[in-house]
Amino acid sequence: MSKSDHTAREAVHLLKDSGFTENKLKSTILRNPSILTLRVDSQLKPKMEFLKKICLTTLDIAVIVFRRPRLFNMSLENCLATRIVYLETLFASKVHLCKALRRAPVLLVCNFKKRQVPRVEYLKNRGILEDSLGFGQALNLVLNHSFETLEKKTKHMASLGLADEEIS
Repeated sequence: MSKSDHTAREAVHLLKDSGFTENKLKSTILRNPSILTLRVDSQLKPKMEFLKKICLTTLDIAVIVFRRPRLFNMSLENCLATRIVYLETLFASKVHLCKALRRAPVLLVCNFKKRQVPRVEYLKNRGILEDSLGFGQALNLVLNHSFETLEKKTKHMASLGLADEEIS
C-alpha cells in the first residue's frame, strides 16, 4: 500500500468516525477530492479539534464540512482561527456563534475581508444587532447576495408597504 493510499484511507476513516454517512462522504469527496491527500494528524484532526473547542459537536462539524468541504483546505492558524476570533466578537455567546455556523457554514470559508466584514457593517447600518437571535440568519442571507441585489430586494419590499423595521 502506497503512502497516498494510506493517507486517503485514514482520511475516510476519520470522516466516517465523525458522523459522515456513506452518501455524504462520497459527495464531500467528489466536491473536494483533495481531502484524501490531507494528513489526518497534522491537517484534518487539528481543525476538527479546534471546531469542537468552540462548542460544535462532531455531527455539527460533519454537516459544516459536508456543506463547505474546502474548509479542510484552509490554514488553521492563518484563516480558520482568525475568522473564529472575529466571529466570536460578533455573537453574544458561543451558543449563538455555533448556531450561526450550523446555519451558515459559508461564514468560515467566504472571502473574509472582501465579503464578510462589509456585510457585517451593512447589517449594523440596517439596525440588526450582532447579539440578536436573527443575526446569524441575516448574515447568511447577505453573504449570499450582492449589495445591488440586496438593495433591489429592499426597495421591492418597501414598495409593498413594509416599514424599514419589518424589512430588517
